Amino acid sequence: MKFPSYDLNHVESVKENEICKIYWDTPIITSNYVKYNKPDIVVIFKEEDDILIIEGSCPWDENLQKVVREKRSKYISLGNELKLMYGKRKCRIVELVMGSTGIVDKTFKEGLKNITKSKFDVELLFNECQKAAILGTVRICRAIITGTSA
Repeated sequence: MKFPSYDLNHVESVKENEICKIYWDTPIITSNYVKYNKPDIVVIFKEEDDILIIEGSCPWDENLQKVVREKRSKYISLGNELKLMYGKRKCRIVELVMGSTGIVDKTFKEGLKNITKSKFDVELLFNECQKAAILGTVRICRAIITGTSA
């Protein structure tokens, strides 16, 4: 399976079909004030009693554990508000944090399992994420060494 390339500047901020409604990098307006209301992705399933908040990050390796903790706690209030707004019982917050050299916290693959049920897809996504993190770091290092922009 090859993943398509996307121009992130042209992704629709809200997409909806008969299965779910997806918010991409857009503020979520709630009845009560929520400080952190702009996660990377929010998926509201229509037929299931479930909401999925996905937050990703690629910090420097030394900050990995700190960022995982921050991401985990940051969107709890938003999740509670969304459950009330949409009448859902469950909101899963998935933090996908991978260090800049591809190292991960033990929760990374668990997070991928929340997104897809196929073991093959989990491994494929994991490998693609590691490759992207490493290539991104190499691109930044090359830009610094050569004095060009990344």
